[in-house]
Amino acid sequence: MLSKMMAKIFTEGGPKVHYRNLGVEMQGNFAVIRLGVRALSSCRCDALWRSLCAGTGVLVTVLFLAACQRPDAEAVFQTPRGPVKVFLERAETQLDRSRGLMFRDKLDEDRGMLFVFPTKARPSFWMKNTFLSLDLLFLSEEGTVLELIERLPPCPMDPCPVYQPQQECRYALEVSGGFAAKHRIGKGCRVVLRLAGG
Repeated sequence: MLSKMMAKIFTEGGPKVHYRNLGVEMQGNFAVIRLGVRALSSCRCDALWRSLCAGTGVLVTVLFLAACQRPDAEAVFQTPRGPVKVFLERAETQLDRSRGLMFRDKLDEDRGMLFVFPTKARPSFWMKNTFLSLDLLFLSEEGTVLELIERLPPCPMDPCPVYQPQQECRYALEVSGGFAAKHRIGKGCRVVLRLAGG
């Protein structure tokens, strides 16, 4: 019963998938959590369970939206013109990585999002429901830029291209489109990451 209750987590906004994975997808106005090999797509439960589902969704939405907007990390890029600091939101859970920077209509130049992976990986990204052009940087555990893809365009409709690094990375960093070119950031550039709470 608990797994059915948690199958739908209601959030604000429309359909959204950012970081693609087999564990979580944002569909419609809710997140489908895939358990095992099949997705539990609805709360088929009596009035009490429906109330609990809705109550859980409201709480999750409030906590999620509050956490999304709070910078809790910094990146200091070592550029030819000197250090450049960017304040970052951290995306460490599958749900955070799935949402990413979707549905944002503004991203200041000194803001971005840091995707933290539990181990080295070759993550796949796409720009579905992302309204902003972004630079996507893949970083090693030591903070070296391994690869970057500049000025990714928004993707208004399927099919959306998938972007993936050629080598494994420990972090991915999204900043506003044109940031890397403006500050002459390329492969081999050093980034000092300062993560709050660790």
